[in-house]
Amino acid sequence: TMTGTPGSMQSGGDIYTFNSIATFTATLDATSGIFDVYLRAATQGNMLAATATLNGVNATSVLAYNSNASQGIEQEVYWKWSNVTAGDFYTFQFSAAAPHVLLDQVSLSTVAAAVPEPETYAMLVAGLGLIGFMRRKHAQKRPTTA
Repeated sequence: TMTGTPGSMQSGGDIYTFNSIATFTATLDATSGIFDVYLRAATQGNMLAATATLNGVNATSVLAYNSNASQGIEQEVYWKWSNVTAGDFYTFQFSAAAPHVLLDQVSLSTVAAAVPEPETYAMLVAGLGLIGFMRRKHAQKRPTTA
């Protein structure tokens, strides 16, 4: 679900704010696990603020596209939160830097975070053990000097 500041207008799936600084809230159902979470937003008019929150945790945007158009600035920004433990839902909040923002695209996605498998740790331990064994064997073969 996606909502905007009271007083904003929704038309054709877009959200436009007239005279107030927009605050947007998006909610996404979650699953179990640990994820990297991405939020992408495309706007026209004024720019979005750099900071967004996911369940109260801040992230700073990365500007992917910026252009001056006849309706004002067009931009596309991304936010990323790493290693988020899933809960019942995600709540994103982000806002505009000034009034008169048309939010025309929002995309939310999750990607399973890379977590080493137990086999990876077992291979690491085996490799370190082999290196230690070879080093000890090599040390035993050295001639002793008196």
